[in-house]
Amino acid sequence: MRGVMAIGTMCLAVLLAWAVVPLAYGFTVDEVFDNGTPNDPSDDLLQVARWSHVPQSLVGDRVRGLGGGLEYAATPDYCARILPRFIDTPAPTCDRLQEAIQRAFSRWSASHPVLRFPDVSGRIAPTLPPAGHPRPWEGFGAEIDLFALREDEFARVRGFAAYTGFWYVFAQPRGTNGRLLPGGTLTSADIVFNTTAPTCYHLDPTLAGRGCNHFESLLLHEIGHALVLDHPNEFPHRNFDSDNDPTNVIPIDCQDPARGLRPSSNLDARAVMNSSRGRPEPVHAGLTNDDLGGRNFLYPICPGAHRPEPRKTGAAADAPLTAWLIFVGAGLPWVRGKRPHRSSGRKPPPVWHGGGKPHSPVHGPW
Repeated sequence: MRGVMAIGTMCLAVLLAWAVVPLAYGFTVDEVFDNGTPNDPSDDLLQVARWSHVPQSLVGDRVRGLGGGLEYAATPDYCARILPRFIDTPAPTCDRLQEAIQRAFSRWSASHPVLRFPDVSGRIAPTLPPAGHPRPWEGFGAEIDLFALREDEFARVRGFAAYTGFWYVFAQPRGTNGRLLPGGTLTSADIVFNTTAPTCYHLDPTLAGRGCNHFESLLLHEIGHALVLDHPNEFPHRNFDSDNDPTNVIPIDCQDPARGLRPSSNLDARAVMNSSRGRPEPVHAGLTNDDLGGRNFLYPICPGAHRPEPRKTGAAADAPLTAWLIFVGAGLPWVRGKRPHRSSGRKPPPVWHGGGKPHSPVHGPW
């Protein structure tokens, strides 16, 4: 079984007030799953990676997947590092920041019988794969780790407000429909927020328009990347819907999630997973039907579906042995004017590939 690394989608939110208003087209999965068949993008849906619906949990059994929920952890210094970059007056407290983090995760799990996101901070230490590690796809830290780092500490966040990555393995995941599905199995995701000036955030929705990213909405977007959703408006040829109406519910077949889906380029400007196209991340009232269609394609809601009951196995050998990594960023630097190249310019080792693109650019308050 081979492991693969890929750097995934990032959203742009720049300093420039005249930037294009974002548009959306159904939902799309991360471009790393592009099979290179532009005349038939539908086969990309068969290659996508998912979190596997296994009964064990990471904190209890050292097994990665939906059992026990997708466990997330923030570094102990996350709050102290990022709060100085908020423009709210008075400054938010760590408790308010944690409430915003949990709300963002809870929006993705709302009305879903399987998805949930328990906070395991303090029980699992967030960890980035060590540089040069021979098997980074095996998973480090929690299933979703939250970091607040300077650009000199994490180079990939340079010029962006946030950057998200994930690893997946070449092993079929068990879907929420109980069946083995085609594609890969996710093993870990990392969401890194930039703490280098002039990057800035706000919690108060009324501060929108001041040139800073709405923190909760930005995290909401990045969680979508950790589930392998991409920017609909950036890849209109790879967006999917069941019809030409971008505002109605996308019905997903429980047993065959790709059934009835077809390419669609009609627009929904409210979608959370849009690239912000050079503007600060706006305030999102909630997930749209297009966002939920992508979630439900990846994790179908089936009659009688329930969260898997954890069971002790006594071993972690059931965990996948290889995985993909995807990094997604928010906060594009207005000083750069272009996104990172998909390739690093070096030929990668045969077990993985690399690539990347920006989300929301770095900017300061207006």
